[in-house]
Amino acid sequence: MIGNNKAFFKDLINEAKKILKRSNWDGKQYKNNSSSPSSEEYSSLIYRGMDIILKSFNKDSQYYKGLDNIVSDENKSVDPYYYAYCFGIIEGAYKAYLKFIPERSASPEEARSHMKGKIELLKKASEHIHYEINKIFEMYKFFKEKKDDFGPDGQIKIENFLLHSRNLLEFFYPNKTIFKDTMCVYDFLDNFKEFDNKKATEEELELDKVKDDINKFLSHITYSRCEIDFKNHQITNIMKGIFKTIKAFYEVLPTEYKDWDYTKEINNLVKKYENKYIMEALSKKDNISGSTSSDSGVSGSRPRELS
Repeated sequence: MIGNNKAFFKDLINEAKKILKRSNWDGKQYKNNSSSPSSEEYSSLIYRGMDIILKSFNKDSQYYKGLDNIVSDENKSVDPYYYAYCFGIIEGAYKAYLKFIPERSASPEEARSHMKGKIELLKKASEHIHYEINKIFEMYKFFKEKKDDFGPDGQIKIENFLLHSRNLLEFFYPNKTIFKDTMCVYDFLDNFKEFDNKKATEEELELDKVKDDINKFLSHITYSRCEIDFKNHQITNIMKGIFKTIKAFYEVLPTEYKDWDYTKEINNLVKKYENKYIMEALSKKDNISGSTSSDSGVSGSRPRELS
């Protein structure tokens, strides 16, 4: 099974349901013949359905074979009457697919419930949260000390910062559903409302844009790389938001969790970097160096820098 095709399934199924409703399909016939599925709608359903099923299962699946049999029949392949039949195959494939998708809800109540009683696992997980936090602090320390003169390793450091920032943003600001194996902040919290009130807002972080830019800049070879620039003030803004959220996370942790080795280290990191590197930058709206005359950063022009 390849990738997460849930959204593609849902779009196709919802579209097909509208067409069947328009046609007044009663399970045996289309009562409104003037609005029954057209040949174009029929072909679209079959071939899009086959494509999604192939990506979700394989050619040996009963669902793919079911549609392939329709396509191979010279009469059925051009008869929109079989629209509902093909819809049934696709809907069946979708239901089977859902059983295999390892997803869970990331809503605060359900996430916490999912991890209830798994204290040792959460304790081990805290090591990895500490690791991600430590990495962005290390990178930010580098930017703060180097100011605008990042040197030959600057680009690698910025990419490193963005990578670990992305991981933390995914942890602290999860989507509504996540893979079962993905950690999320609400796994750890009882008082999630206090955390939501204390953390940086998505607007402060420009969360959607930042995540989208990082994905296009680091995770995929996109044409957007030619235009995306991560300037120093943008890095500082990301740091401001994540730092505020990290502090909120530790403050709201259940008391017994604060005594774990790695959660104590998270608090130590916050105190260390807040005092030495971050407070000045957090009070500014310009770049890391505090100078508005220069705004160096890293952009999609990486090949030129590496040549």
